[in-house]
Amino acid sequence: MALVFNITAADKFFLGEDKVIDAIIYGPDNVTPLDVSGMVLEWNMRQTDKAPDPAIITKGLSSGLSVIGIYDVVPGVNTQRVRTTFASADTDPLVTVNYTLRAGFAYRHSLKRMDPGNEGILYYGSLTFLQATER
Repeated sequence: MALVFNITAADKFFLGEDKVIDAIIYGPDNVTPLDVSGMVLEWNMRQTDKAPDPAIITKGLSSGLSVIGIYDVVPGVNTQRVRTTFASADTDPLVTVNYTLRAGFAYRHSLKRMDPGNEGILYYGSLTFLQATER
């Protein structure tokens, strides 16, 4: 059921900026949208898939993760998205306490359903930041 969702240089995610990333979550057929309303969700980013805890950045439904839009089983009608919101301090290499983020490095990220008995990865992939001259 997990989909690959890479955030690349083409997405223009700069270190130290406010950013919103929206994703549609699909069911096992990778075509039909999955209704995620009511699910407990957690997003995290690590240096590698095998990196030990804690994650570099973690987002939950009370801390930067939200479900927006209206669910519909028809892909063209469905407007439901999982929104991940980043404040500039989340990715500012001069502010981040536990880890210094680097531009051009492919970090690993994933969104997981955390409901007991129904845990599962909904999407995963790489995340590459850009660096501008202005910070």
